[in-house]
Amino acid sequence: MSSSNITPSSATLSWSAASGASTYDIRIRPAGGSWTTTTGITGTSYNATGLTASTTYEFQVRTQCTNGVTSAWSATASFTTQAGGANYCSSQGNNSSYEWISNVTLGSFSNNSGASGYTDFTGLTANVNAGSSYSFSVTPAFSGSTYQEYFRVWIDFNQDGDFTDAGEEVFAAGPTSGTASGNISIPASAALGNTRMRVSMKWDAAPTSCETFSYGEVEDYTVNIGNAPPSYCASQGNNSSYEWISNVTLGGFSNNSGASGYTDFTGLTANVTAGSSYSFSVTPAFSGSTYQEYFRVWIDFNQDGDFTDAGEEVFAAGPTSGTASGTVSIPSTALNGNTRMRVSMKWNAAPTSCETFSYGEVEDYTVNVSGGAANGSGAQTSFDPGTAPNTPRGELRIHPNPASDFIEVNLQVQEPVLGIWMTDISGQIRIELEQNDLSRFDVSDLPKGVYILFVKTEREQLMRRFVVQ
Repeated sequence: MSSSNITPSSATLSWSAASGASTYDIRIRPAGGSWTTTTGITGTSYNATGLTASTTYEFQVRTQCTNGVTSAWSATASFTTQAGGANYCSSQGNNSSYEWISNVTLGSFSNNSGASGYTDFTGLTANVNAGSSYSFSVTPAFSGSTYQEYFRVWIDFNQDGDFTDAGEEVFAAGPTSGTASGNISIPASAALGNTRMRVSMKWDAAPTSCETFSYGEVEDYTVNIGNAPPSYCASQGNNSSYEWISNVTLGGFSNNSGASGYTDFTGLTANVTAGSSYSFSVTPAFSGSTYQEYFRVWIDFNQDGDFTDAGEEVFAAGPTSGTASGTVSIPSTALNGNTRMRVSMKWNAAPTSCETFSYGEVEDYTVNVSGGAANGSGAQTSFDPGTAPNTPRGELRIHPNPASDFIEVNLQVQEPVLGIWMTDISGQIRIELEQNDLSRFDVSDLPKGVYILFVKTEREQLMRRFVVQ
């Protein structure tokens, strides 16, 4: 086994062919961590994506043989991803005593800071999605008189350790002494995973990305670029002046908040592992008298844009006027990556996941799942009404994912296929397919972005999301 094309967030893993092999399975983990397994690989290489910079990974391979026998896992090979931030150029303001950056906001992510000339905030992560646009603002602060400041922002979209590629300067403003605001667009072609964002403020002239200048400040952040997310239904409390959610805690993650009816906290991420359980609590607050509240929590484990699938309601409590606590279990079949968690508190009755109600509050968060089903293995499945609970689920797998030239589809179903179609992320049908098209399908002419392949049988519908880059 060997590894090549190693970047801060990806690597190509290869192995020699085994006689009698039909397909191969591969499993990968941070050294000593939990395995993530991808099955049904028809070639002798695999492009691992979404990795963490400066991390040693282990991987093993096994064969699915033509006679139906599965081999033991191979010996372990290892590789180390590149240091995503180690090779970035330096930049700073030599004097930040007169003016400095006091706040940076990208979508739902926000950070307040003081004067330092340069601050490494790469321990803070803003979650964004390829192909989406986000509101952005940067606010200066002054120790006395105000000055005219210039602002520039860069994001290393191709994760090559610099900000010089076309389109990587994402924001420009100034001169101004007030908050500079606008929008930052994440291209659909951006490499997925963690990368660097640099925010620079300079007095009297526009800064460059690698400059040391006299007056002002520079801050670096981490941006986690994911696939374009599904569009979730709206839910909120119309009146949160009497009661609201004041704290949500999931394992080691915790967030305090005030009254708003609905708050998008998807810029905050709780990290979980498939197959594990975590302590959970949600705490109400009241402006005066206390009331009896009902709580419900959902996590979109199969990342299909809703909370209606079996097992996605993960917590229920109430009526109570105190902290509701218990355990949230992450199924071993949950898809890896970022997904949505919705926390709802409603007065006098249990809320549903898409409800607008009179009194209470709703908060949405991001949950990052690891150790579960990898992208491209294990299909997302939704069943037609009336499906028998013991109906065998079909399997739909796509490799490689992401893809640039072609995809190979492994489809195993128990019933006749009634239809196959491919949509873009907005749901618009791009292509209708025949079953014999799936062995090797050319995607080189498709625009870069996120697509969903659907397979419809008599009693179930399978779907698999993939990326063309």
